[in-house]
Amino acid sequence: MIHMQRKIKCKFTGADDFLPEGIPRDKFLPVLGIETRKRVHVDNRPGKEGIKKEVEDIFYLVTDDKGKMISIASFNCSTMIDEKAEIDFSAAMQMMNNITIIGKILSEKMAKSDNSAGS
Repeated sequence: MIHMQRKIKCKFTGADDFLPEGIPRDKFLPVLGIETRKRVHVDNRPGKEGIKKEVEDIFYLVTDDKGKMISIASFNCSTMIDEKAEIDFSAAMQMMNNITIIGKILSEKMAKSDNSAGS
Protein backbone atom coordinates (compact mmCIF):
# COMPACT_ATOMS: atom_id res chain seq x y z
CA MET A 1 0.00 0.00 0.00
CA ILE A 2 1.30 3.47 -0.87
CA HIS A 3 0.48 6.66 1.05
CA MET A 4 1.34 9.89 -0.76
CA GLN A 5 2.55 12.77 1.38
CA ARG A 6 5.35 15.34 1.67
CA LYS A 7 5.88 16.11 5.33
CA ILE A 8 9.15 14.32 6.04
CA LYS A 9 12.68 14.21 4.68
CA CYS A 10 15.10 11.32 4.75
CA LYS A 11 18.86 10.90 4.39
CA PHE A 12 20.43 7.55 3.46
CA THR A 13 22.67 6.34 6.30
CA GLY A 14 22.85 2.59 5.61
CA ALA A 15 25.67 0.47 4.25
CA ASP A 16 27.15 1.37 0.86
CA ASP A 17 26.05 -2.03 -0.48
CA PHE A 18 22.41 -0.89 -0.24
CA LEU A 19 22.86 2.70 -1.51
CA PRO A 20 20.64 3.09 -4.61
CA GLU A 21 22.28 4.57 -7.68
CA GLY A 22 21.56 8.29 -8.06
CA ILE A 23 20.86 8.88 -4.36
CA PRO A 24 23.37 11.07 -2.47
CA ARG A 25 24.61 9.69 0.84
CA ASP A 26 24.48 12.71 3.17
CA LYS A 27 21.71 14.89 1.76
CA PHE A 28 18.14 15.08 3.06
CA LEU A 29 15.61 14.38 0.30
CA PRO A 30 11.86 15.13 0.43
CA VAL A 31 9.79 11.96 0.84
CA LEU A 32 7.05 11.84 -1.80
CA GLY A 33 5.27 8.83 -0.36
CA ILE A 34 5.46 5.91 2.00
CA GLU A 35 5.09 2.31 0.87
CA THR A 36 4.57 -0.64 3.19
CA ARG A 37 5.55 -4.19 2.29
CA LYS A 38 4.68 -7.32 4.20
CA ARG A 39 7.07 -10.23 4.60
CA VAL A 40 7.30 -13.39 6.66
CA HIS A 41 9.96 -13.30 9.38
CA VAL A 42 11.32 -16.55 10.84
CA ASP A 43 12.48 -16.23 14.47
CA ASN A 44 15.92 -17.75 15.18
CA ARG A 45 16.18 -16.96 18.89
CA PRO A 46 16.81 -19.86 21.27
CA GLY A 47 13.55 -21.49 22.30
CA LYS A 48 11.60 -19.83 19.48
CA GLU A 49 13.32 -21.36 16.45
CA GLY A 50 11.13 -21.63 13.40
CA ILE A 51 8.28 -19.41 14.63
CA LYS A 52 7.00 -17.41 11.68
CA LYS A 53 5.29 -14.05 11.90
CA GLU A 54 4.27 -11.45 9.36
CA VAL A 55 6.03 -8.08 9.65
CA GLU A 56 5.46 -4.86 7.75
CA ASP A 57 8.46 -2.85 6.52
CA ILE A 58 8.24 0.85 5.64
CA PHE A 59 9.87 2.19 2.48
CA TYR A 60 10.26 5.87 1.56
CA LEU A 61 9.60 6.96 -2.03
CA VAL A 62 12.11 9.63 -3.14
CA THR A 63 13.41 10.88 -6.48
CA ASP A 64 16.98 10.32 -7.60
CA ASP A 65 19.16 12.85 -9.44
CA LYS A 66 17.50 11.92 -12.78
CA GLY A 67 13.92 12.36 -11.49
CA LYS A 68 13.18 8.63 -11.23
CA MET A 69 11.18 7.51 -8.18
CA ILE A 70 13.07 5.06 -5.96
CA SER A 71 12.03 3.29 -2.77
CA ILE A 72 14.45 3.19 0.16
CA ALA A 73 14.00 1.10 3.30
CA SER A 74 13.28 3.33 6.28
CA PHE A 75 15.69 1.39 8.48
CA ASN A 76 18.52 2.59 6.19
CA CYS A 77 17.59 6.27 6.66
CA SER A 78 17.62 9.13 9.11
CA THR A 79 14.26 10.90 9.10
CA MET A 80 13.22 14.45 9.96
CA ILE A 81 10.05 16.55 9.68
CA ASP A 82 9.95 18.86 6.66
CA GLU A 83 8.33 22.01 8.05
CA LYS A 84 8.43 23.83 4.68
CA ALA A 85 6.31 21.19 2.96
CA GLU A 86 2.97 22.04 4.57
CA ILE A 87 0.17 22.21 2.03
CA ASP A 88 -2.51 24.90 2.08
CA PHE A 89 -5.55 22.62 1.81
CA SER A 90 -7.99 25.40 0.90
CA ALA A 91 -5.80 26.38 -2.06
CA ALA A 92 -5.45 22.73 -3.06
CA MET A 93 -9.23 22.21 -2.94
CA GLN A 94 -9.81 25.32 -5.06
CA MET A 95 -7.25 24.07 -7.58
CA MET A 96 -9.01 20.68 -7.78
CA ASN A 97 -12.34 22.46 -8.26
CA ASN A 98 -10.88 24.53 -11.11
CA ILE A 99 -9.44 21.42 -12.77
CA THR A 100 -12.83 19.70 -12.55
CA ILE A 101 -14.59 22.69 -14.15
CA ILE A 102 -12.03 22.90 -16.96
CA GLY A 103 -12.34 19.14 -17.58
CA LYS A 104 -16.12 19.42 -17.78
CA ILE A 105 -15.93 22.32 -20.26
CA LEU A 106 -13.42 20.48 -22.45
CA SER A 107 -15.50 17.29 -22.48
CA GLU A 108 -18.64 19.27 -23.46
CA LYS A 109 -16.76 21.01 -26.30
CA MET A 110 -15.38 17.70 -27.54
CA ALA A 111 -18.86 16.14 -27.44
CA LYS A 112 -20.26 19.07 -29.49
CA SER A 113 -17.47 18.80 -32.06
CA ASP A 114 -18.03 15.03 -32.36
CA ASN A 115 -21.75 15.57 -32.94
CA SER A 116 -21.18 18.24 -35.61
CA ALA A 117 -18.55 16.09 -37.38
CA GLY A 118 -20.90 13.10 -37.46
CA SER A 119 -23.71 15.06 -39.22
